[in-house]
Amino acid sequence: MDNQDGLWLALDKGISRIEINSPITFFGEQDGLPGRLEEVCEYNNYIYVSSSKGVSYCKIEDKNVKRFFPISSINSPAWSFEVIKELNIVLVSTQQGVYELKGNTAKLICPYHSYCSKFLANKNKLFVGLKDGLTSYEYRSGNWQNEKYFDSIPFEIRKIEVDNQGIIWIGTAFNGILSIKEKDNNSVTFLNKNQLSVLNNGYEIYFFNEQNNLTNLSFTKPYNTSKGIFFSTLGELLEYDFIKDKFFKSNKLPKEIVNGDVQLFPIVENNNGIIWLSINKLLESKIYQFDTKNPTLSNYVSRLENQSIFSIYVSNKNYTLLSSADGIFCFDETLNQPKLTPINTLIRFVSAGNDTVFEGFPGNNYFYNTNILHKNNDVTFVFALPSFDNSQKNQYSYYLQGLEETWKPFTHETKIQYLKLREGSYTFH
Repeated sequence: MDNQDGLWLALDKGISRIEINSPITFFGEQDGLPGRLEEVCEYNNYIYVSSSKGVSYCKIEDKNVKRFFPISSINSPAWSFEVIKELNIVLVSTQQGVYELKGNTAKLICPYHSYCSKFLANKNKLFVGLKDGLTSYEYRSGNWQNEKYFDSIPFEIRKIEVDNQGIIWIGTAFNGILSIKEKDNNSVTFLNKNQLSVLNNGYEIYFFNEQNNLTNLSFTKPYNTSKGIFFSTLGELLEYDFIKDKFFKSNKLPKEIVNGDVQLFPIVENNNGIIWLSINKLLESKIYQFDTKNPTLSNYVSRLENQSIFSIYVSNKNYTLLSSADGIFCFDETLNQPKLTPINTLIRFVSAGNDTVFEGFPGNNYFYNTNILHKNNDVTFVFALPSFDNSQKNQYSYYLQGLEETWKPFTHETKIQYLKLREGSYTFH
């Protein structure tokens, strides 16, 4: 065991290190998750994962996740889930349509190619985002009844949310943001001077675009939180001002989080007001947590850096599920207490000219106070930090007393060379 509780194993073909107290567990193809994964959710002791191959499930036994199995009746690409606690079911949107999941069984309730759905419990209505529009269902006597099709919305619908005022917000693949509300809902009135509004099946439909400061219309997604509804677009996190009828850049992000040339999604809030946020940029991805009550960064999950996270599901069992293209990560909140043991950087090698001064063996006490001939005044130091939990994040600052007066900026480099040193006394820090 090392000082970070890592267990080292000597194997026939090398050595391995196991993070036995890591808060993160990974499940991938070897655990029964084939194809490119999309979204993950958990309900009634089942974990469901959607992918390009369909839907896989795992029954949680004794708080342990063992292996995933396919739901045989779903054999087409699947996307998002909708957990409906009021009906004790989970819905999944797929290329074949929307399925109702109970345990490891599935029943088709909507036969149209769909990407998402949203259930309004107070109205017993389900809105389904289709490849080419929007439709709704009503839940009656244990069955789903197709209610209406919104023929004025011929767009690819990617996400549906409902805000605290009962307004339905719709994110499209290429056509910006839409909102719909029942005509008799007088709690909120939009300004009509900019939006194109239509009446469809008793609903007022509003279309938002560049006139409303929505500069990017592709893959816009709404996310509802206790702080209001956020809109994720390529490069910005937005909010909507009902008075000015404009979208504006949100100022509710911690200053450590860049709100710029990145994609900020998914955005998920837990029961304690902590928001999980994934930031995706070309060749760089980061996972953050921050408190909506005080917008300061509460945690940066560095171990999941550069993992493109597609969905986040916060369970009420002290763990969070995050899906990536290659597998899902289970983040155990109870184990998220890093061991803060002081670790000293080690000098691994020192050379002067062509001569080796130190080969990394701490027993050579003469190294700490040694004389070097002036003809060997090109001196090289190699060093390393024996911290292995996330070794690619180790950074170093140093200075050569007698030549430099301040510490160098932190860098990932583990080697420094000083050329043509003048005669004198030097100490490397």
